[in-house]
Amino acid sequence: MRTRCLDGSIRIATPELLFRLLLLPGLCCGTLSLAGPAFGLTVRLVRIAALDASEQNNAAGTYHGQAPAADAAKRVFTLNLDPDGSATLTTVYVAKGRATEHGHWKQNGEEVVFTFDPIGSNPPQGPITFRYHHRALRPTQWDRSEWGQRGPPVLTRSRAPDGPADDSRGTEKLP
Repeated sequence: MRTRCLDGSIRIATPELLFRLLLLPGLCCGTLSLAGPAFGLTVRLVRIAALDASEQNNAAGTYHGQAPAADAAKRVFTLNLDPDGSATLTTVYVAKGRATEHGHWKQNGEEVVFTFDPIGSNPPQGPITFRYHHRALRPTQWDRSEWGQRGPPVLTRSRAPDGPADDSRGTEKLP
């Protein structure tokens, strides 16, 4: 059962209706109250919208991931893919420092290739090829002399370009 409350929120009683609601085009902001034995939470909708095909397939945005490091607690990666084709990869070595590298990116379907710019007179490291799927970049090819056998981590999009966060930080558990 679905009812619209006076405050503009929507009350949902079954998981099936929640799924159908999330597929509705144009649902942008508000509060979603889930009631009944299967639910006990309120979700604040930051951004749930029907995306057109070009936005769903456009990899531009900010991505985050982390991986272990040999000489630091861990490495935290932030990859910014700007709509103009420029890109920045920032690596934070926890308790050590950070490194920022610049480059460019191109997308061909689900394939995204990040190419590093040279640093000074040094040649750039080899490019990283990702598979873009479900708001994540999964590395498929990389320079093993730079990244090792395991390679870069999977990077998950946290923000579309000039848009709200793609995550669900507005989720609250009700008592």
